[in-house]
Amino acid sequence: MGKRFFYRKDKWQLSMLVPLFIAILILSVALLTGVKSTYRVYSDTVQQITSKMEGESFLYFLKRENVLFGEAGPERSSMARAVFESMMDIRIDDARTLFGTSIPGLNYYHDRIIIAGEGTDYTNLPVESEPPLDVSDEENEGSDDIAEPSPFDSGNPEVFIYHSHNTESFLPHLASGSSAYHPDTNITLVGKRLGNELQGRGISSKVNTMDVTAVLKDKGWKHYQSYDATRGMVEETLAQNESIDYLLDIHRDSLGKKTTTTTIQGKKAARTMFVVGAEHSGYEKNLKLATDLHKLLEQKYPGLSRGVITKQGAGVNGIYNQDLHPNALVVEFGGKENTFEELYRTADMFADVLNEYMTAE
Repeated sequence: MGKRFFYRKDKWQLSMLVPLFIAILILSVALLTGVKSTYRVYSDTVQQITSKMEGESFLYFLKRENVLFGEAGPERSSMARAVFESMMDIRIDDARTLFGTSIPGLNYYHDRIIIAGEGTDYTNLPVESEPPLDVSDEENEGSDDIAEPSPFDSGNPEVFIYHSHNTESFLPHLASGSSAYHPDTNITLVGKRLGNELQGRGISSKVNTMDVTAVLKDKGWKHYQSYDATRGMVEETLAQNESIDYLLDIHRDSLGKKTTTTTIQGKKAARTMFVVGAEHSGYEKNLKLATDLHKLLEQKYPGLSRGVITKQGAGVNGIYNQDLHPNALVVEFGGKENTFEELYRTADMFADVLNEYMTAE
Protein backbone atom coordinates (compact mmCIF):
# COMPACT_ATOMS: atom_id res chain seq x y z
CA MET A 1 0.00 0.00 0.00
CA GLY A 2 2.80 2.40 0.94
CA LYS A 3 4.80 1.69 -2.19
CA ARG A 4 1.74 2.26 -4.36
CA PHE A 5 1.11 5.59 -2.64
CA PHE A 6 4.63 6.83 -3.29
CA TYR A 7 4.48 5.58 -6.88
CA ARG A 8 1.30 7.56 -7.48
CA LYS A 9 2.85 10.59 -5.79
CA ASP A 10 5.98 10.43 -8.00
CA LYS A 11 3.83 9.95 -11.08
CA TRP A 12 1.72 12.97 -10.12
CA GLN A 13 4.84 15.10 -9.60
CA LEU A 14 6.26 14.03 -12.96
CA SER A 15 2.97 14.82 -14.71
CA MET A 16 3.14 18.31 -13.24
CA LEU A 17 6.79 18.87 -14.18
CA VAL A 18 6.30 18.07 -17.87
CA PRO A 19 3.81 20.88 -18.62
CA LEU A 20 5.84 23.22 -16.39
CA PHE A 21 8.96 22.47 -18.45
CA ILE A 22 7.04 23.05 -21.68
CA ALA A 23 5.69 26.35 -20.35
CA ILE A 24 9.20 27.51 -19.40
CA LEU A 25 10.50 26.49 -22.82
CA ILE A 26 7.76 28.43 -24.63
CA LEU A 27 8.36 31.46 -22.42
CA SER A 28 12.11 31.33 -23.11
CA VAL A 29 11.59 31.17 -26.86
CA ALA A 30 9.13 34.06 -26.63
CA LEU A 31 11.61 36.16 -24.71
CA LEU A 32 14.45 35.44 -27.14
CA THR A 33 12.39 36.21 -30.23
CA GLY A 34 9.99 38.84 -28.93
CA VAL A 35 12.25 41.34 -27.21
CA LYS A 36 13.69 44.33 -28.97
CA SER A 37 16.45 43.56 -31.45
CA THR A 38 18.88 45.46 -29.26
CA TYR A 39 18.77 42.71 -26.67
CA ARG A 40 18.82 39.66 -28.92
CA VAL A 41 21.83 37.41 -29.15
CA TYR A 42 23.08 37.40 -32.72
CA SER A 43 26.00 35.54 -34.26
CA ASP A 44 27.88 38.87 -34.27
CA THR A 45 27.44 39.02 -30.50
CA VAL A 46 28.83 35.53 -30.09
CA GLN A 47 31.72 36.41 -32.40
CA GLN A 48 32.57 39.50 -30.37
CA ILE A 49 32.61 37.46 -27.16
CA THR A 50 34.73 34.63 -28.54
CA SER A 51 37.14 37.02 -30.25
CA LYS A 52 38.20 38.21 -26.79
CA MET A 53 39.26 34.71 -25.86
CA GLU A 54 42.70 33.27 -26.33
CA GLY A 55 42.78 30.27 -28.65
CA GLU A 56 43.44 27.84 -25.83
CA SER A 57 40.45 29.08 -23.85
CA PHE A 58 38.15 28.83 -26.86
CA LEU A 59 39.45 25.35 -27.56
CA TYR A 60 38.62 24.44 -23.96
CA PHE A 61 34.92 25.11 -24.58
CA LEU A 62 35.01 23.11 -27.81
CA LYS A 63 36.55 20.15 -25.97
CA ARG A 64 33.68 20.18 -23.48
CA GLU A 65 31.24 19.60 -26.36
CA ASN A 66 33.29 17.27 -28.55
CA VAL A 67 36.16 15.17 -27.22
CA LEU A 68 37.68 14.97 -30.69
CA PHE A 69 38.82 18.59 -30.27
CA GLY A 70 41.05 17.34 -27.48
CA GLU A 71 43.43 16.09 -30.15
CA ALA A 72 43.97 19.66 -31.37
CA GLY A 73 46.27 20.56 -28.49
CA PRO A 74 47.22 20.00 -24.86
CA GLU A 75 44.88 20.71 -21.97
CA ARG A 76 46.29 23.98 -20.65
CA SER A 77 43.20 26.01 -19.89
CA SER A 78 40.39 25.87 -17.35
CA MET A 79 36.76 26.88 -17.12
CA ALA A 80 37.62 29.73 -14.73
CA ARG A 81 40.31 31.11 -17.05
CA ALA A 82 38.13 30.80 -20.14
CA VAL A 83 35.21 32.64 -18.52
CA PHE A 84 37.51 35.31 -17.05
CA GLU A 85 39.21 36.05 -20.38
CA SER A 86 35.96 36.18 -22.35
CA MET A 87 34.22 38.51 -19.87
CA MET A 88 37.12 40.79 -18.93
CA ASP A 89 38.90 40.92 -22.32
CA ILE A 90 42.14 40.23 -20.43
CA ARG A 91 44.56 37.43 -21.23
CA ILE A 92 46.37 36.16 -18.16
CA ASP A 93 49.64 35.57 -20.01
CA ASP A 94 49.67 38.97 -21.77
CA ALA A 95 50.11 42.03 -19.54
CA ARG A 96 49.42 44.35 -22.48
CA THR A 97 45.74 43.43 -22.28
CA LEU A 98 45.64 44.66 -18.68
CA PHE A 99 47.44 47.99 -19.12
CA GLY A 100 46.91 48.70 -22.82
CA THR A 101 43.80 50.84 -22.37
CA SER A 102 45.04 52.59 -19.22
CA ILE A 103 48.58 53.76 -19.93
CA PRO A 104 49.10 56.45 -22.61
CA GLY A 105 51.25 55.21 -25.46
CA LEU A 106 50.15 51.59 -25.21
CA ASN A 107 47.23 51.99 -27.61
CA TYR A 108 48.98 49.63 -30.01
CA TYR A 109 48.54 46.67 -27.69
CA HIS A 110 45.93 45.15 -30.01
CA ASP A 111 48.67 44.59 -32.61
CA ARG A 112 49.79 40.99 -32.63
CA ILE A 113 53.06 39.68 -34.00
CA ILE A 114 52.30 36.62 -36.10
CA ILE A 115 55.84 36.19 -37.40
CA ALA A 116 58.70 38.18 -35.90
CA GLY A 117 61.47 39.02 -38.31
CA GLU A 118 64.98 39.73 -37.12
CA GLY A 119 64.87 42.22 -34.22
CA THR A 120 61.08 42.62 -34.27
CA ASP A 121 59.24 42.82 -30.95
CA TYR A 122 56.42 44.82 -29.39
CA THR A 123 58.67 47.84 -28.85
CA ASN A 124 59.23 48.50 -32.56
CA LEU A 125 55.98 47.74 -34.34
CA PRO A 126 54.95 50.03 -37.23
CA VAL A 127 53.87 53.51 -36.16
CA GLU A 128 51.46 55.75 -38.07
CA SER A 129 51.84 59.49 -37.62
CA GLU A 130 49.17 61.89 -38.84
CA PRO A 131 50.36 64.19 -41.65
CA PRO A 132 49.15 67.75 -42.11
CA LEU A 133 46.35 68.10 -44.66
CA ASP A 134 48.28 70.97 -46.27
CA VAL A 135 51.59 69.52 -47.44
CA SER A 136 53.84 72.08 -49.06
CA ASP A 137 56.11 71.22 -51.99
CA GLU A 138 58.52 73.95 -50.85
CA GLU A 139 60.02 71.45 -48.41
CA ASN A 140 61.45 69.42 -51.28
CA GLU A 141 65.22 69.35 -51.40
CA GLY A 142 67.78 67.26 -53.22
CA SER A 143 65.30 65.23 -55.24
CA ASP A 144 66.64 66.17 -58.66
CA ASP A 145 68.79 63.03 -58.64
CA ILE A 146 65.81 60.77 -57.93
CA ALA A 147 64.97 58.62 -60.90
CA GLU A 148 61.19 58.91 -60.91
CA PRO A 149 59.66 55.88 -62.63
CA SER A 150 56.46 56.26 -64.61
CA PRO A 151 53.48 54.31 -63.28
CA PHE A 152 52.89 51.36 -65.56
CA ASP A 153 49.24 50.72 -66.41
CA SER A 154 48.68 47.52 -68.34
CA GLY A 155 45.48 46.53 -70.07
CA ASN A 156 45.01 43.36 -68.01
CA PRO A 157 46.76 44.00 -64.69
CA GLU A 158 47.48 41.15 -62.31
CA VAL A 159 48.83 43.35 -59.50
CA PHE A 160 47.22 46.59 -58.34
CA ILE A 161 49.39 49.00 -56.34
CA TYR A 162 48.07 52.04 -54.51
CA HIS A 163 48.78 54.24 -51.46
CA SER A 164 46.23 55.14 -48.79
CA HIS A 165 48.84 57.47 -47.23
CA ASN A 166 50.21 58.93 -50.43
CA THR A 167 52.16 61.89 -48.95
CA GLU A 168 54.40 59.77 -46.70
CA SER A 169 57.91 60.89 -47.59
CA PHE A 170 61.55 60.44 -46.58
CA LEU A 171 63.64 62.94 -44.65
CA PRO A 172 66.92 62.48 -46.60
CA HIS A 173 65.15 63.97 -49.63
CA LEU A 174 63.46 66.88 -47.86
CA ALA A 175 64.64 70.23 -46.55
CA SER A 176 66.20 70.23 -43.09
CA GLY A 177 63.62 70.55 -40.34
CA SER A 178 60.65 69.59 -42.49
CA SER A 179 58.08 66.95 -41.68
CA ALA A 180 58.35 63.63 -43.47
CA TYR A 181 55.56 64.40 -45.94
CA HIS A 182 55.54 65.77 -49.47
CA PRO A 183 52.94 66.00 -52.27
CA ASP A 184 55.32 64.68 -54.95
CA THR A 185 58.49 63.23 -53.43
CA ASN A 186 56.83 60.46 -51.49
CA ILE A 187 55.93 56.77 -51.21
CA THR A 188 54.15 56.76 -54.59
CA LEU A 189 57.60 56.72 -56.25
CA VAL A 190 58.25 53.38 -54.58
CA GLY A 191 54.93 52.08 -55.87
CA LYS A 192 55.85 53.15 -59.40
CA ARG A 193 59.22 51.47 -59.13
CA LEU A 194 57.62 48.24 -57.92
CA GLY A 195 55.08 48.33 -60.74
CA ASN A 196 57.76 48.77 -63.38
CA GLU A 197 59.93 46.04 -61.87
CA LEU A 198 57.00 43.64 -61.97
CA GLN A 199 56.33 44.58 -65.57
CA GLY A 200 59.97 43.91 -66.41
CA ARG A 201 59.48 40.40 -65.04
CA GLY A 202 56.41 39.79 -67.18
CA ILE A 203 53.76 40.61 -64.55
CA SER A 204 51.15 43.16 -65.66
CA SER A 205 50.52 45.86 -63.07
CA LYS A 206 48.43 48.94 -62.46
CA VAL A 207 49.71 51.72 -60.19
CA ASN A 208 47.33 54.30 -58.72
CA THR A 209 48.70 57.58 -57.33
CA MET A 210 45.50 59.37 -56.35
CA ASP A 211 45.95 62.28 -53.93
CA VAL A 212 44.23 60.81 -50.87
CA THR A 213 45.17 63.79 -48.71
CA ALA A 214 43.32 66.13 -51.10
CA VAL A 215 40.25 63.88 -50.94
CA LEU A 216 40.30 63.99 -47.14
CA LYS A 217 40.58 67.77 -47.20
CA ASP A 218 37.73 68.17 -49.69
CA LYS A 219 35.42 65.91 -47.69
CA GLY A 220 36.41 67.31 -44.32
CA TRP A 221 37.58 63.88 -43.20
CA LYS A 222 40.30 62.95 -40.73
CA HIS A 223 43.53 61.06 -41.42
CA TYR A 224 42.14 57.79 -40.00
CA GLN A 225 39.53 57.84 -42.79
CA SER A 226 42.20 57.45 -45.49
CA TYR A 227 41.14 53.86 -46.09
CA ASP A 228 37.55 55.01 -46.58
CA ALA A 229 38.83 57.49 -49.16
CA THR A 230 40.58 54.77 -51.17
CA ARG A 231 37.89 52.11 -50.77
CA GLY A 232 35.65 53.37 -53.58
CA MET A 233 38.61 53.64 -55.92
CA VAL A 234 39.71 50.08 -55.11
CA GLU A 235 36.18 48.73 -55.60
CA GLU A 236 35.90 50.47 -58.97
CA THR A 237 39.30 49.19 -60.06
CA LEU A 238 38.40 45.62 -59.16
CA ALA A 239 35.08 45.89 -60.99
CA GLN A 240 36.81 47.11 -64.14
CA ASN A 241 39.77 44.70 -63.98
CA GLU A 242 38.73 41.12 -63.22
CA SER A 243 42.28 40.00 -63.98
CA ILE A 244 43.66 41.55 -60.76
CA ASP A 245 44.96 38.87 -58.39
CA TYR A 246 46.90 40.97 -55.86
CA LEU A 247 46.25 44.31 -54.13
CA LEU A 248 49.21 46.03 -52.45
CA ASP A 249 48.69 49.17 -50.36
CA ILE A 250 52.26 50.48 -50.02
CA HIS A 251 53.24 52.61 -46.99
CA ARG A 252 56.35 53.66 -45.10
CA ASP A 253 56.89 53.40 -41.36
CA SER A 254 57.57 56.32 -39.00
CA LEU A 255 60.34 54.51 -37.11
CA GLY A 256 64.03 55.37 -37.42
CA LYS A 257 66.57 53.98 -39.82
CA LYS A 258 68.11 51.56 -37.33
CA THR A 259 64.88 49.57 -37.27
CA THR A 260 63.88 49.93 -40.91
CA THR A 261 67.21 49.23 -42.63
CA THR A 262 69.33 46.13 -43.24
CA THR A 263 72.23 45.07 -45.42
CA ILE A 264 71.57 42.66 -48.29
CA GLN A 265 74.47 41.44 -50.39
CA GLY A 266 76.67 44.23 -49.06
CA LYS A 267 74.20 47.04 -49.80
CA LYS A 268 71.76 48.94 -47.62
CA ALA A 269 68.08 48.15 -48.18
CA ALA A 270 64.81 49.29 -46.60
CA ARG A 271 63.08 46.54 -44.64
CA THR A 272 59.46 45.49 -45.23
CA MET A 273 56.63 44.67 -42.82
CA PHE A 274 53.34 42.96 -43.66
CA VAL A 275 50.22 44.31 -41.95
CA VAL A 276 46.94 42.36 -41.96
CA GLY A 277 43.64 43.71 -40.64
CA ALA A 278 42.04 41.07 -38.44
CA GLU A 279 38.57 42.60 -38.15
CA HIS A 280 36.90 40.90 -41.10
CA SER A 281 35.83 37.30 -41.49
CA GLY A 282 38.20 36.37 -44.32
CA TYR A 283 41.42 37.80 -42.93
CA GLU A 284 43.04 34.35 -42.64
CA LYS A 285 43.45 34.29 -46.43
CA ASN A 286 45.21 37.66 -46.39
CA LEU A 287 47.34 36.41 -43.52
CA LYS A 288 48.36 33.32 -45.49
CA LEU A 289 49.62 35.47 -48.36
CA ALA A 290 51.59 37.69 -45.96
CA THR A 291 53.08 34.64 -44.30
CA ASP A 292 54.04 33.02 -47.59
CA LEU A 293 55.71 36.18 -48.90
CA HIS A 294 57.59 36.74 -45.64
CA LYS A 295 58.96 33.20 -45.72
CA LEU A 296 60.01 33.54 -49.34
CA LEU A 297 61.74 36.86 -48.60
CA GLU A 298 63.58 35.21 -45.72
CA GLN A 299 64.77 32.43 -48.02
CA LYS A 300 66.07 34.72 -50.74
CA TYR A 301 66.97 37.88 -48.79
CA PRO A 302 67.37 37.05 -45.07
CA GLY A 303 66.60 39.99 -42.81
CA LEU A 304 64.71 42.02 -45.41
CA SER A 305 61.29 41.34 -43.88
CA ARG A 306 60.55 42.58 -40.37
CA GLY A 307 57.72 40.07 -40.13
CA VAL A 308 53.94 39.82 -40.19
CA ILE A 309 51.51 41.49 -37.76
CA THR A 310 47.75 41.74 -37.43
CA LYS A 311 45.92 44.86 -36.29
CA GLN A 312 42.53 45.14 -34.64
CA GLY A 313 40.74 46.91 -31.82
CA ALA A 314 40.36 50.52 -30.77
CA GLY A 315 42.44 53.15 -32.51
CA VAL A 316 43.11 51.25 -35.74
CA ASN A 317 41.18 50.61 -38.94
CA GLY A 318 41.32 46.85 -38.55
CA ILE A 319 40.26 46.07 -42.13
CA TYR A 320 42.38 48.23 -44.48
CA ASN A 321 40.11 47.30 -47.43
CA GLN A 322 41.48 43.77 -47.28
CA ASP A 323 37.95 42.40 -47.11
CA LEU A 324 37.65 43.33 -50.79
CA HIS A 325 40.12 40.67 -51.94
CA PRO A 326 41.76 37.61 -50.32
CA ASN A 327 45.16 38.69 -51.71
CA ALA A 328 45.10 42.26 -50.40
CA LEU A 329 47.89 43.46 -48.11
CA VAL A 330 49.37 46.54 -46.49
CA VAL A 331 53.14 46.47 -46.94
CA GLU A 332 55.45 48.89 -45.14
CA PHE A 333 58.54 49.80 -47.17
CA GLY A 334 61.25 51.27 -44.98
CA GLY A 335 60.78 54.28 -42.74
CA LYS A 336 61.00 58.06 -42.79
CA GLU A 337 64.83 58.04 -42.67
CA ASN A 338 65.43 55.71 -45.61
CA THR A 339 66.67 56.91 -49.01
CA PHE A 340 65.11 56.17 -52.36
CA GLU A 341 68.19 54.22 -53.29
CA GLU A 342 67.49 51.86 -50.40
CA LEU A 343 63.76 51.79 -51.13
CA TYR A 344 64.19 51.09 -54.85
CA ARG A 345 66.60 48.27 -54.03
CA THR A 346 63.92 46.73 -51.81
CA ALA A 347 61.23 47.22 -54.46
CA ASP A 348 63.40 45.28 -56.91
CA MET A 349 63.88 42.40 -54.48
CA PHE A 350 60.19 42.39 -53.54
CA ALA A 351 59.25 42.23 -57.23
CA ASP A 352 61.63 39.31 -57.62
CA VAL A 353 59.98 37.40 -54.77
CA LEU A 354 56.41 38.22 -55.82
CA ASN A 355 57.19 37.09 -59.35
CA GLU A 356 58.54 33.78 -58.02
CA TYR A 357 55.49 33.33 -55.81
CA MET A 358 53.02 34.04 -58.61
CA THR A 359 54.86 31.79 -61.04
CA ALA A 360 54.84 28.89 -58.58
CA GLU A 361 51.08 29.06 -58.03
